[in-house]
Amino acid sequence: MKKVLATLFILLLVVGSTNAQSKNYLGAGLDIGMASGDVADVFDYSTGIGASARYEMSLSPNMSGYVSVGYISWSGDLKSVQFSYETGELEPSTVSTTLGAVVVMAGGKYYFAPAIYGVAEVGYTSFSLSVDGGGSAASIDSKLGFGAGAGYEIPMGKVILDLSAMYKLAAEDLNYIDIRAGVKFGI
Repeated sequence: MKKVLATLFILLLVVGSTNAQSKNYLGAGLDIGMASGDVADVFDYSTGIGASARYEMSLSPNMSGYVSVGYISWSGDLKSVQFSYETGELEPSTVSTTLGAVVVMAGGKYYFAPAIYGVAEVGYTSFSLSVDGGGSAASIDSKLGFGAGAGYEIPMGKVILDLSAMYKLAAEDLNYIDIRAGVKFGI
């Protein structure tokens, strides 16, 4: 997977350097992730928060490509039932959990109008789960991820406000709607 992302990044750099009219941008954004899927239900995850950084390059008047890296985190409670040897009865139990995801993506935007675009991306998502409640544990899993959505850009002088919403398929049992508010500026 690392080779695929490195190849996509190099391809973006080569295409951008051969296009004399290309525009390059750096950007950062705040991400809100609304979790869905079985994992979100079991761990009672709803809304996560994170941040991302992006390098974007125009490939043609209607297309641009980008690479991005970000982190998003959800917190929730795992509700279970435990048997108490002292009372001989089942007792409800709650364990606090935090799910974090490092997201590395390469994607493309297609502009339907000067400020409205569709977006698709592919990349790598690395999950870590920490469990609190008498002890702490962590596990890490990595998955191929995909995303598709739409966005709107608002020029504000030398900075462009970039608003987007995407549905991200990050794992078999945890997917999320990513709402991103970012800024980008030309370099």
